[in-house]
Amino acid sequence: MKADESGGIKYSLSHVRPTTGRLLVRGSVGANSLLSFLSLTVQFFSNVILVMVLARLVDVAILGEILYAIVFSNIVVVLASYGFDNLVIREISKGRYSIAQISFNLLFAKLLLSLLLVGLILVVIQGLPIPLTQPGHLWFYIGAALINSFADSTTAIRKGKNDFATEMKVSLFLNGLFFAGVLAAASLWDVTTQLVGQVRLLSRILALAFAVFLFIKKLEKEDREAFRWKLTPVTVKELFVVGLPFALQAILGTAYFQVDSLVLGALKTSTEVGYYQAAMQIVSGVMLIPIAVIQAYYPKLASSFSGSRSGGGILMKNMMQILAALGFCLTLFFGLGASPLIQILYGPGMRPTIAVMRILSLVFLVRSVAGGLGISLIAVDLQKIPALASFVALVGSLVMNLLLIPRGGFVAVAWVNLFTNLTILGIYALWWKRISCKSVNWKD
Repeated sequence: MKADESGGIKYSLSHVRPTTGRLLVRGSVGANSLLSFLSLTVQFFSNVILVMVLARLVDVAILGEILYAIVFSNIVVVLASYGFDNLVIREISKGRYSIAQISFNLLFAKLLLSLLLVGLILVVIQGLPIPLTQPGHLWFYIGAALINSFADSTTAIRKGKNDFATEMKVSLFLNGLFFAGVLAAASLWDVTTQLVGQVRLLSRILALAFAVFLFIKKLEKEDREAFRWKLTPVTVKELFVVGLPFALQAILGTAYFQVDSLVLGALKTSTEVGYYQAAMQIVSGVMLIPIAVIQAYYPKLASSFSGSRSGGGILMKNMMQILAALGFCLTLFFGLGASPLIQILYGPGMRPTIAVMRILSLVFLVRSVAGGLGISLIAVDLQKIPALASFVALVGSLVMNLLLIPRGGFVAVAWVNLFTNLTILGIYALWWKRISCKSVNWKD
């Protein structure tokens, strides 16, 4: 490793041997890929089946309200998450923090941010153009998202120790409980935005309790003995300072991926949000497959790049080949099968979603490759680049959506989504070229 002209780190990976790479990928990465895939697959089927059920129980306007509330809560709650999860995974996997040292300080930092967030929302929510018949119902979704972020941090700490099984168990418990709760509630009462929000909140409270139980149960002896409910101001300060680039990336990235629906809801109607979000639920759900691969590689990438440029290069090369092939297959399948897929999943009443699905099918390939490059940049301590790319994409998305939605509606939003994803991919690719990853022989 050596510093390049820009002050970053230059990695020359031309010496990487594919045979060694295949050997390193086996073992824990393969097991982690499977566990991460299983947990995210559970989440995918839960989300898609939920929309399938709701599309047949309520009209598109109510469906749009529910999906809008979920999107809104996902955007605001990322402020309380601060990108801590990826930071904690990296730092624990590199041995910079122990579980005993980080756990309570992470809890305190997230609790502090959550309280600040609630106060901020109370101040600004009155002036926001929210397309809900009862804007107060948003609080059920915001509360659910905040509680879920604490459960995610609990599983992130375990993932730093290469324990992906805890995440899988929590995901199975949470999504199964939520889906069963919605079905049970729908059999007793009329399905409304408020009802789904209440079930969502209750399921996440129970899931957090389950995640904490597993966390305590799996504490190793040395961590259990060293674990103390003691606040360490220095560690909390380090979390905020070192985590700032992660926070910017998480906030900008989440805002970028979700803000289009907020603008669509403000300029059009909840019905158009329903058509667009029905396709986005499929995209977001299916993207969990390449995300599972990325998450499984991330701890190993972080530790390998810190210790051996060859080890990191081997893992990165194998990961990118898998992601490119996976993204191409997904794009081909959903692009050609958009029409029958939408009608089977959502029924004939959601036909306008077909046009959106055909456009967004291209996102699978673009986002899969971009995701691999982005997580590799984070692994080599260049998380400022994903943050920059997300900022550029967010600004572009806002400007183009404001200009195009009045004329093109939800179809225009889909084209903007594709264009901004290509922008992110271009920024990542140019940066990797700059730090000499072009020397990797991808043909091996």
